[in-house]
Amino acid sequence: MQRKLMKIAQKLASQIHLRSLRETFVTILPFIILAGIAVLFNNVILGDTGILSRFISKDSMAQAQGIGNSIINGTLNIVSILIVFTLAYMLAKNKKFDAPIYPGLISISVLIIFMPLMHNIVPNGAKKAVEIGGVLPFQLTNTAGTFVSIFTAIFTTELFIKLSTLEKMKIKMNENVPPAVEKTFNLLIPVMLTMIIFALVSFGINTLTGEGIHKLIAKLIQAPLLGFTTSLPGFLFLMFIFNLLFAFGIHPSGIVGPILDPAMLIAMQGNMLAYSNGTTPPHIINTSFQNMYGLMGGTGNSLALIIAILVFSKRKQYRDIAKLALPTGIFNINEPIIFGLPIVFNPILMIPFVLTTVASLLVAYLATAMGLVSKAIALVPWTTPPIISQYLSTGGDLRSVILGILLLGMSVLIYLPFLKISDRVAEQEGNA
Repeated sequence: MQRKLMKIAQKLASQIHLRSLRETFVTILPFIILAGIAVLFNNVILGDTGILSRFISKDSMAQAQGIGNSIINGTLNIVSILIVFTLAYMLAKNKKFDAPIYPGLISISVLIIFMPLMHNIVPNGAKKAVEIGGVLPFQLTNTAGTFVSIFTAIFTTELFIKLSTLEKMKIKMNENVPPAVEKTFNLLIPVMLTMIIFALVSFGINTLTGEGIHKLIAKLIQAPLLGFTTSLPGFLFLMFIFNLLFAFGIHPSGIVGPILDPAMLIAMQGNMLAYSNGTTPPHIINTSFQNMYGLMGGTGNSLALIIAILVFSKRKQYRDIAKLALPTGIFNINEPIIFGLPIVFNPILMIPFVLTTVASLLVAYLATAMGLVSKAIALVPWTTPPIISQYLSTGGDLRSVILGILLLGMSVLIYLPFLKISDRVAEQEGNA
């Protein structure tokens, strides 16, 4: 069973589209974090009740907020463009295509081709929308276009690379022509043909359904997937599988990550945009919620296990490992404790390793739903230590810090009986 599970996990983790998608979100993460910093800066520092509101006039603060708004426009509001280029580039690179820049550029063009020619936009101060052409609204280039970007990048890259390998598509050049020029002309027909094909696809979908590709994908794919992953049962189920795989020594980021991460990031970006616009953040479950309540010290809230060992365990071997794992555990890097103790394939410690995350996330969800703590509105680096992470992610809500401390204590209590059992078993094996 273990061998079969490992084979399945390895195949899923190495699947080229899932791997490329994972690499894409890792690549664009600095842009999303920067957007989170801008949101915090504009609202926590320069907001109407912000830190500087007592010292600076409202007009001056509103003017200074332009810096943060510009950063948000250059990061969060064009995230679908960042995704479509990066994913196409990564996929082409993983397919060993010798000119990966071309799929990236073509994917941006196809993404624009998919945009409606006319948009209903409400001007500032107006009550009714007017139809405007010649613009690219942020409503389609921000998180709302994430799944369109993913499908655009994958299908565009696959088609373009396929066409590029056909000899009939290449233009014969004179031997004296430089190789760089020859490569460009060899790709000329595949570039044009790819864009024409997707322009016809876009026209066909608009004609047959009366809806653009963005609305169609949002209705058929994005909304159901977002609804499942950000619902409490779906999220807890995926996190249960996430921790269970890690307990079996299988890194879950390549298996559960491609399913969970895009939806979590969309929800996170939705909260950031809502908070920056002064409206109520819509999502409880998002990337920061997952990190600050379910990954304290890393997967399985393993910082709690380190604390339990240092406070309650008398076994020298465990204490030595915990001391070594503590510095990295504070920054949510838990491989030393997972593989050093170990937790992996340890039938006793595997149980609390899986349960602590699920229990913590359930309590945190209920507390947030009841309004006891604020929703996460900023994405901070995953290596941000617990307590600091809760404070920054919620825009400075001290109640979330208290909740984080309580959840860490609860996780210690969950680990404690299993740790004592593990101590006794190790002691009996030593005496034997």
